[in-house]
Amino acid sequence: MQDPQDPVEAADLQAELDRLNARVHGIAHDLSNLLMMIEAAGRAEAAAAAALATDLVRQLQALVEPWNPRLHSVEVNEIVTQLLPLLRGAVAQGASIEWRPSTESTVVEVSSASQLEQIVLNLVTNAAEAMPSGGRIALETVVKPSSSDDPSGFVDLIVCDQGPGFSAAALPRAFEAGFSTKSRGTGIGLATVRRVVIDLGGIVKLSNPRCGGAHVLVRLPLKTGT
Repeated sequence: MQDPQDPVEAADLQAELDRLNARVHGIAHDLSNLLMMIEAAGRAEAAAAAALATDLVRQLQALVEPWNPRLHSVEVNEIVTQLLPLLRGAVAQGASIEWRPSTESTVVEVSSASQLEQIVLNLVTNAAEAMPSGGRIALETVVKPSSSDDPSGFVDLIVCDQGPGFSAAALPRAFEAGFSTKSRGTGIGLATVRRVVIDLGGIVKLSNPRCGGAHVLVRLPLKTGT
């Protein structure tokens, strides 16, 4: 029997509690965003948001159940396309969303499609909030297919905005839970994106391109054989 006072066991337990706390806060943050979108959306967009909210609630329920994920194949392009009406109805007046999907397969494996939806929702929400007076948000997918020389194919989901970009002080801390440069920010959005991307075996990078604004790159492994 393990000693409940054992420092290693206590540290492992605290790490698990911290992980659960981060997941719950991330899902609650996304549900809050969806409720605001529902208020601004039409009937069809509201129904789509409600379906996503239902899936997020299922994720909360799954936290107290044994973790035994079943992987599903989903198209990144399809997820973004389905979310576009909801996203366009939620951004500020004067803001636009430009979507440039890759013509190649963007199939990845996830335990729930809502994982990708969380990524897109948070990144577009952040981009819109960085441009309160309007501007253009560009979404793009770029594929590097697997080959005999390099079997590790991937798809990049890229989100760019025309806001002020990440400040020198904010850039190294942007993924910290609770860190925000917004007066009413929660500091949960990018932390949630990073957690979900890592869960999917990917990476996420932030930068400020020379043309201005913020640039976020999410790289996910393609499903084997695509």
